[in-house]
Amino acid sequence: MEEVKREGLTKSIGVSNFYVEHLEEILPVATITPAVNQIELHPYVWRSSKPTIALNEEHDIVTSSYGGLSPIVRFPGGPVDAAIEQIRTRLEKTRGAPVSNGQVLIKWLKQNGVLVVTTSSKAERIREYLDTINVPDLTEEEMKLIESKGAELHRKAF
Repeated sequence: MEEVKREGLTKSIGVSNFYVEHLEEILPVATITPAVNQIELHPYVWRSSKPTIALNEEHDIVTSSYGGLSPIVRFPGGPVDAAIEQIRTRLEKTRGAPVSNGQVLIKWLKQNGVLVVTTSSKAERIREYLDTINVPDLTEEEMKLIESKGAELHRKAF
């Protein structure tokens, strides 16, 4: 990948699913630090991902997420559901417009400094994702609530 970058065939190098042990293996020998590291990231893997996020930050590697909506899409009925609903209700009242549970999770990730990647073939979901910028910020207490509820269950989707 470094050769491809040196030849000008790409602007940057990114990695996916690189955790601490993988990063510790490549960083000492890399001449070009990856620009981004995309990992599965949502409240149910947040606690176990913190060391990777910290190492990414230490090396100026952007943490990018996939699977951020897993708690509501793949694992409904889990510990974060009630917290997300409570926060969604507050945000909706503050905003004066609808807010989805997905927007709450996207906002949580973004406020944690994560680049959010999501996909959908449905135009309405894409519009909802783009509209997340108009959703008010979560409070510090709401951020901590989602994190603490997420720590009650460790579950990966991918």
